[in-house]
Amino acid sequence: MLNPDTFLLTLAAVLPGHWLADHWFQTPTQVKHKGARTRFGQLVCANHAATHILVTAPFLAATFLSFESDVSLQGLVAGQLWTFLSHYAIDRRWTLHRAARFAGRLGFSGQVFHDLGAKRIHKVRAVRPGHADSSITVEELVDLDVETIGTGRYALDQAAHHSALFLTALITALVS
Repeated sequence: MLNPDTFLLTLAAVLPGHWLADHWFQTPTQVKHKGARTRFGQLVCANHAATHILVTAPFLAATFLSFESDVSLQGLVAGQLWTFLSHYAIDRRWTLHRAARFAGRLGFSGQVFHDLGAKRIHKVRAVRPGHADSSITVEELVDLDVETIGTGRYALDQAAHHSALFLTALITALVS
């Protein structure tokens, strides 16, 4: 039988833990490499998912102790195992991109919603001043935008994480 108190307390604890883990404790190396399709990318992403569990643990402990909840150790372990696995899967990046494509999250001009807001890079021809022959042109890649946190990828990432955390609370309550 599902304990509604355990469900609500778990959800209340894992949400702030998630925000801190993703925005305050995630290292630049994790941000840059967790989606790489390499063994290093897998290890970095696993480290990020483990950090997520460690950051969330004090929130869970404080919440359950403060409200004298009867959550079971098995429920906590099952919920946190799901959190680790789902966080890892979402943050591999290519998995989220594939899911966005599968779900038809198309945006403007045929772009996948996932890619909206990502910086655009275009090849341009430029005349370099200072050359003796001003007819010399070069081709180079130029960033047209600065990528921001307000991207489609970020919105889909956070939506997936929050949905997974709902399931974390459900699993914790069902197993407890």
